[in-house]
Amino acid sequence: MTYANIVKNTYKKFYSSTAVATIGVAIMGILNIVFAMLFFGKDGSYTMGIALPIVIFTEIITYFFGIGGGIALSIRQGKGEKQEASQIFSVAVFITLIIGIIVALIGVLLLPMLLPMLGAKTSTDQAIVIDYLRILFCGMPSILLCGVMNVFIRNDNNPHFAMIGIVTSVLTNLALIALFIGVLKLPIYSIALATVLSNFVCTIMYIGYFISKKSTIKFAKKIRLKAFSDICEPGFAGSMIFLAQTILTVVINNVLLDNNGAAGIATYGIVKYTITFIYTIYDSVNHSAQPMFSVYYGEKDSDSIKLTAKISYNFILFCSAALSVTLILVAPIISNLFAMNVTSAIRIIGISCLFSGTVAFLNSYYRSTEKSKLSIFFIILDNLLLPALLIWCLVYKIGFIQNGVWLALLLSEVLTLIVIAIVTKGRFLKLDNIKTTDDKIYQTLILNEEANIIGINEEIENFCEANGVDKKKQYYIFLCIEEIAVNIIKHGFNDGKEHYIDIRIIAGENVMLNIRDDATEFDPTAKKDADITTSAEERDIGGLGIYLVKKIAKEFSYKRVIGFNNLHIVL
Repeated sequence: MTYANIVKNTYKKFYSSTAVATIGVAIMGILNIVFAMLFFGKDGSYTMGIALPIVIFTEIITYFFGIGGGIALSIRQGKGEKQEASQIFSVAVFITLIIGIIVALIGVLLLPMLLPMLGAKTSTDQAIVIDYLRILFCGMPSILLCGVMNVFIRNDNNPHFAMIGIVTSVLTNLALIALFIGVLKLPIYSIALATVLSNFVCTIMYIGYFISKKSTIKFAKKIRLKAFSDICEPGFAGSMIFLAQTILTVVINNVLLDNNGAAGIATYGIVKYTITFIYTIYDSVNHSAQPMFSVYYGEKDSDSIKLTAKISYNFILFCSAALSVTLILVAPIISNLFAMNVTSAIRIIGISCLFSGTVAFLNSYYRSTEKSKLSIFFIILDNLLLPALLIWCLVYKIGFIQNGVWLALLLSEVLTLIVIAIVTKGRFLKLDNIKTTDDKIYQTLILNEEANIIGINEEIENFCEANGVDKKKQYYIFLCIEEIAVNIIKHGFNDGKEHYIDIRIIAGENVMLNIRDDATEFDPTAKKDADITTSAEERDIGGLGIYLVKKIAKEFSYKRVIGFNNLHIVL
């Protein structure tokens, strides 16, 4: 077993559940559209189109406070700042709830005024959509909270429960639609009612999680709104994707209407859903890596960041290639299915997957590691400026009427990747600000057997001698490792399986010792100091060892993140 294997296994744990949850949300949205079209025909399609700006709004809020808050929380956790992490979580949930309530009130009270702005201008059109939109607005608090809390639960090292909430919501939604439409024969608003109720069920599950002992992040007793500033940069970078794509959609619709008529817009509808599916796959990979990137960044652990990047990027490349080949092959089938000539468009989008996956990965990475300004710049470039400029050149200047728009989308991915390479000078991960000289770091993994602790003493002694660590500190290092590691081995692993303890020493003016393990959760800093006046039989198990470490350490802190106990000792 190597440390790379441990990082890989951690990523797998996040990915399996995150992929199901991410794809589940996308499937629920697509199924709602399909049911609306299937059971209510043109009225259903029209209603879903009118509701689209509201759906985009929920995605913007979810990304801002969910992804943005999750990134800020994980970085703080990586730094061991528990109170600040709780503040970020509490502020994100509180503001999301307030926004949900305000939007619900505005939507219900001012709905007649909003309808023309959304596109329902005639009384006939308004009668079709008004009940659907009213119910959707009423359920806004639970819809927003469900999406935001899902991210925090995943970042709290419980992607499995986050997935269970989404799966429960999807199944509840399907069951309610079957009841409302199949049995009760309710009109189109029943789909909105099913959406709201299914999200409400998920929200209740998530609230139950956060007030239970399972959660390591808790609601702060007193909320300080200054934590909002931590959320803003990564949150704005994430939500900017939807803002830029919404503007680009308006540009493309107008260009296609001008050159290809209604058929062009219909073609783009199919292409847009294809692109949405592609980015759902990308998100499942990137959202899985985000908690790991942010925690490791907070810990200034550049080696773990590199390992996580290698694992997740290889997966992105695989997905990109698979999507590219699949779309090129199935493009004629999609054309036949919708009775429209979209073969060229789908194939060009398929080719663009070879580049868009890398761009999406890097943007997600930059957001996750406090490089949000870079991410915002590349998002606007990739999702708005370059496509709009290339569409103007290819369609209106060169005259590529048929495929100019799709070629512009492809070329914008290629050019964005080139710009990223130029801006970062080929150092895509940009880890200069947290990089530590390799010869100043000692890192090893030991199996959960006491004999292995003694086996590393000579290596540690040689490392300390090479880096000028005095004999007194060397003794303290040996003492800390022995006391803590023995405690972990004796009392932390109860399943009879092989486990590994990661020991890392960073030499400097102060020596930093980090011990990471996947044993049962235990916070030694919260343990009451041993009473050294009592006999060994009367003291708590392991109490004296922890007491000694506390006494010799300048700093002694603990955090539980991404499934690991992390002990940080400064000598």
